[in-house]
Amino acid sequence: MKHEHKDGKDFTFLIGKSIMKVEDKKLKDKYGYYVDGYVLTCKDGTIIEVELNEGCGGCGNGWSSFEDLKKLEENNNIITNVEIKYDSNDSDEDYFTMFVYYEDNTINQLKGDDGYGNGWYGGGFYVTIKDAYGDES
Repeated sequence: MKHEHKDGKDFTFLIGKSIMKVEDKKLKDKYGYYVDGYVLTCKDGTIIEVELNEGCGGCGNGWSSFEDLKKLEENNNIITNVEIKYDSNDSDEDYFTMFVYYEDNTINQLKGDDGYGNGWYGGGFYVTIKDAYGDES
């Protein structure tokens, strides 16, 4: 997958992966600036980079986030399903819970925020998946 924009509901690319390590890192965006993000290392050597959207410098609009993405490294079994439920009490409908199901029948719940807010500063996440040889797939 080339550098693609994703919302929380689009994280089904995790299905079939086994995440061994999650690192908070500064990642270089498509403009060459460093942004907050995560690097997920999979058991098969695949590297998944997740860039957070950076929004307005004066308010909270446009800032996407994950509260607990590191939970993905707690279970190194293969992910068999990913379901997203958006918070119906959120007027912006940006907050979500991600349910990650594993082959050993355990479930992790992760909280996230697409961050769109008023919509002026974008939102979501930018994802790049590199295979074990460093090629973008």
